[in-house]
Amino acid sequence: MIVHLRAETVSMVIDARESPSVVHWGAPLGELSEEDLTVLADGVVSPLQANAPGVPVPIALLPSARAGYPGRPGLRGHRSGAGWLPSLAPTSAAETEFVLEGDSLRVVSTVELTPSGVARLRHAVTNTGAEPYIVDGLEAALPVPSCWI
Repeated sequence: MIVHLRAETVSMVIDARESPSVVHWGAPLGELSEEDLTVLADGVVSPLQANAPGVPVPIALLPSARAGYPGRPGLRGHRSGAGWLPSLAPTSAAETEFVLEGDSLRVVSTVELTPSGVARLRHAVTNTGAEPYIVDGLEAALPVPSCWI
């Protein structure tokens, strides 16, 4: 699923076919068909990082080293020192809510684009296993458009 959120002055396109990631956040794109959104998402190529995988790794809403992200993971935690790199896969996507599940964890990411164009991103982690899961950190990631740097 590819989601197009719109405000008067901003568009945000999220590719949720794999780990949800922002493929456009900037100028309004107007009305786009599902095919247009697919072409946009398929055409976005993240730059290759030094000392990283030889394939582009998009910045997911919840970045993970398992997906090749070289920075700090969005979810950091463990089960008594083990399970510190959970394998989460998308299980559902709605207009503004994206669900990742795996390793007895469920993460719901909610994205909102306010009428004024402000983006809000929130993650909620649920332990679905019997053993306690200790969350050491939970951080959202959004790419900053080059025009804002």
